[in-house]
Amino acid sequence: MAQENPAGFIDVHAHIAPTSFLKEVAKSHRAFGVGVAETDSGHALTFPHLPTLRAAGGSLSDTEARTQWMQEQGVTSQYMAAWLDIQGYTLPADKEGDWVRLLNEHMAQTGKDSGEAFRTIASVPLQDGERAAQELEYAVKTLGM
Repeated sequence: MAQENPAGFIDVHAHIAPTSFLKEVAKSHRAFGVGVAETDSGHALTFPHLPTLRAAGGSLSDTEARTQWMQEQGVTSQYMAAWLDIQGYTLPADKEGDWVRLLNEHMAQTGKDSGEAFRTIASVPLQDGERAAQELEYAVKTLGM
């Protein structure tokens, strides 16, 4: 079941780092080898062999704060893609697909939980074309992205 297009002004280029995803990664960080630090600015991820990323907090991870901004700007809907810093494209190929699946599941749930103003865009693993196609099919047919 695909998402329906809302009426009104649509922001088609928005990023989000779902809080639920960041919290789950913090609990299961050993499975992926990704470090997670909770800072005053939000969760900061450290992927293997890379420096710690900018913290994801505020409207970057919270749709309530984002909703207020949207109303002030006259935006009736946003299509949200995962924040580029959390895509996991530098993970080993065997972990990247699982990371992206987890990310898509949290993206879809965040969109559903946040109301009809939000739509989500799926991510796919870049290192394996066949798995990317499978993930896209799962995201559309199962998650409704």
